[in-house]
Amino acid sequence: MNALLSGEGITKHFAGVTALSGFSFEVPSGAITGVIGPNGSGKTTLMNIITGLYRADRGDLFFDGRNITGLPPHRIAALGIARSFQNIRLFSDQTILENVLLGTHLHRQAGIADILLRLPRLRREERAAESFCRELLERFELKHLAEHPVGRLSYGDRRRVEIVRALALRPRLLLLDEPAAGMNATEKLRLAGLIRRIRDERISILLIDHDMEMVMRLCDSVTVLNFGKKLASGLPCEIQGNPAVREAYLGLES
Repeated sequence: MNALLSGEGITKHFAGVTALSGFSFEVPSGAITGVIGPNGSGKTTLMNIITGLYRADRGDLFFDGRNITGLPPHRIAALGIARSFQNIRLFSDQTILENVLLGTHLHRQAGIADILLRLPRLRREERAAESFCRELLERFELKHLAEHPVGRLSYGDRRRVEIVRALALRPRLLLLDEPAAGMNATEKLRLAGLIRRIRDERISILLIDHDMEMVMRLCDSVTVLNFGKKLASGLPCEIQGNPAVREAYLGLES
């Protein structure tokens, strides 16, 4: 498969600490790619560099053949890269539909005059955005909760809403940062089903999570980070049997 996203020699320092050191990777188009590693290995730093929240000290990022190194977050999102965060970032007093609608803002064309005067273009955009978001909620089995305030949802459902809101950006690549954190076994099963459905809609996924069982079950390939460097990369079965990975990540002797 062709690489939709790739990084070459990505390096990032924080106050003398090296978070990533010469890290190169690929996210194939149409695949679920996993990145695992111990706490502090550089996983979230990688996510933040890809989405433009951090700028790498060295190295280059390419998305669909285009160099996106140093682009600001809104430009990267507009190109088709969306993400979820470790900490859920939803508006608890708003409904699910209202939260998901926020994900459509980059595709709005109405200007200040349209908004102030409530011109027809604005109303057309609002109707189209709501229709799209309701259809999105239906596809991912949340339509029946569209009018529910987010604050009344279970933890697992709030995670799912955050992911669906990211899909409202119409991404080609979805970055998931610890989506299973804090979930019980039933919630993890529902999350795994959601991730598969997203992949089936031809959206590529980069998944970071500490749940080894879920990562190995879902991902087409897995890369292991350790102290900011690539320790191993390959098929899930290869990673599971790698002695260096078992020692570094699982705390087992090789």
